[in-house]
Amino acid sequence: MIVQFLFSNSSSSDEICWENIIALQEALHLRLDTFPLVYTILKITKSYKEAHKIIAEGRQLTKKFNKNLIVNYLV
Repeated sequence: MIVQFLFSNSSSSDEICWENIIALQEALHLRLDTFPLVYTILKITKSYKEAHKIIAEGRQLTKKFNKNLIVNYLV
């Protein structure tokens, strides 16, 4: 699973491995502004739970992008 890949080199289960996220972005040929979930996690917080909360509260993300499509990339 990609989610496990994102967290695989972390010191804690809540901490995101930045190298893996960037590698995933490059492999999928995605820019940060076309992948708002990763952009939010990278720019706002290192905590997965905190990022999830921010994303859930950030309704503007769902207006421009299909949230289910983004989630499917990560699951």
